[in-house]
Amino acid sequence: MLLCPLTPQEVGMVPFGADEEPASEASKEDSHDLGLKLVYLSPTFVVLVIFVLAIVLVTTLSGHMASLAQDYGYSAQVGALLLSSSMVGNVVSKFALGAIADRLGAFKAIVCSLVTSVCGLVLILLNLGGQGALLASGFLYGTCFSIGSLGISLLTRYIYGDAQYSDAYSTISLITSFASALGVTAAGLAYDLTGSYAAPIAAGIVLIAVAAGCLAYLRWRVTTRPWEKKRA
Repeated sequence: MLLCPLTPQEVGMVPFGADEEPASEASKEDSHDLGLKLVYLSPTFVVLVIFVLAIVLVTTLSGHMASLAQDYGYSAQVGALLLSSSMVGNVVSKFALGAIADRLGAFKAIVCSLVTSVCGLVLILLNLGGQGALLASGFLYGTCFSIGSLGISLLTRYIYGDAQYSDAYSTISLITSFASALGVTAAGLAYDLTGSYAAPIAAGIVLIAVAAGCLAYLRWRVTTRPWEKKRA
């Protein structure tokens, strides 16, 4: 805020589109009617909710990464490094997902993050290769955050279009908050019951598989739209 200009006028610019002619009502309606109609109890929205729940629940495992390393016999320092490694994966993957989405689309970008996330969880569960491999696995796992923060937003906008995005995403945001609170508690409860983090990690792998199935359905659903077929 201190170093960067806060308004376009401060650098002699105007907002994008300020010099364009206002669109007619008909053209506005056509340009904003590209997404599916938002119906909260429709199969499409329900599947999107399940996708969001699955992804957010997976991200909550990060709250147990430090304890997980100690459960594997490593020191508290290694546990802190594992958490830091997953947060580095978090930051890097957001830039990567955005770049991939710009070039290949939201669906393919999310698939990339799903693949890296499940690889990270599988490697953490197997715990092969010592400390270095564990930290690398934590980095791969951290890529799931890019879906939770950026991928869900891109997917919602792609499915429902700009005109309905704010209504759809406001509901999705409530669901993410609920899932965040639920996931941390559920993972801790699973550890208390089983005495190991294997169960919540295995559950995370299953949740990614569920998310992948939901994503496949959503991809199929949007490609059945007439406007989507014409554009392809």
